[in-house]
Amino acid sequence: MALQMLPGSILNIGNRVAISNSTIVCGASITIEDGVFIGGGCHIYDTDFHSLKAGERIDKINEEIRAIPIRLKRYSFIGAHSTILRGVEVGERSIVAAGSIVVKSIPDYELWGGAPAKFLRKLTPAEINDPVRSL
Repeated sequence: MALQMLPGSILNIGNRVAISNSTIVCGASITIEDGVFIGGGCHIYDTDFHSLKAGERIDKINEEIRAIPIRLKRYSFIGAHSTILRGVEVGERSIVAAGSIVVKSIPDYELWGGAPAKFLRKLTPAEINDPVRSL
């Protein structure tokens, strides 16, 4: 896993989290709750990295960088090669399909996918209520 923490940023990782060969860049705050699985080759960025204003990118490097916290709620699953961008919350037990680019928050118990990710369907009761071993 590649990890970059900007000054003053906070990264919280819960219990029994699985992260496979992914990149996390934390400029504000990233919270990964208990039981989250993150597939191989994912990217999680809570920052834009650079100002959106061309003049500031050239003359005042990194002076106005926007960073908005990310939260991956309990037992969510991020499919391989997906990207989670700033300000996103992925709901409890929700699933992000492989290769997705997530630019807005996903409610609990839903399957989203695509670029940009969009709602595909609600998860079934069997998918939501499967037994989970105690953490």
